[in-house]
Amino acid sequence: MQNCLSSFSKWARKRGHTEVNFTFGIDLPKPGKGHMPWTDEQLAAAANKFTGMMRRGFMLYMHTGLRGSDVVRLTPTAIDTYQGRDAFALTTQKRKRDVWCPIMPTLAQEMQTWERRPGPYLLQQNGKPFTRKEFARQFAEARDAIPELKGLTLHGLRATAVINLRRAGLSFAQIGDIVGMGAKMVEHYCRNADMRSNSRAALTHLERAMAR
Repeated sequence: MQNCLSSFSKWARKRGHTEVNFTFGIDLPKPGKGHMPWTDEQLAAAANKFTGMMRRGFMLYMHTGLRGSDVVRLTPTAIDTYQGRDAFALTTQKRKRDVWCPIMPTLAQEMQTWERRPGPYLLQQNGKPFTRKEFARQFAEARDAIPELKGLTLHGLRATAVINLRRAGLSFAQIGDIVGMGAKMVEHYCRNADMRSNSRAALTHLERAMAR
């Protein structure tokens, strides 16, 4: 909002409509750290203690990096196979962007244990599909019962997935095509990555390159 007002203010002053800067004196709160990525220990605790649909949702969030509004819409019919690799092919609900999100081996193995049926992977106890908000609400209840996960968010899993893809050597643009966000936003999501983990990943890539 401040950026819009500032631009409008400059436009109006240049054309002699006003001499006032509409944003003068506006103090905005300092930006926070945003949704923090989950640590390896927290991911392990979630994998060990979540059950049912909450575990299923956790795995989908963690291993796709998609927005919640897209995760709750995932169905078996969204799977596309190309050159022997399975992926979720869909148009994101928020940005209307086409994405091709590879199904990672860990997620593929987990999905083998799910019952085969039509419709969304995530269903409520009454058999109805989850909305993003309802899944987030029930997930928060399950999360709060696990002390190791206190204060964590589902959106933090999106950040975790993005960071893991970056550590695997993908470019910001490549990651954006997988999770459905712009390259600048991918870079933004990576800002809270742990420095030591980043360095370890960089060293792994360097060793592989030297071994070629």
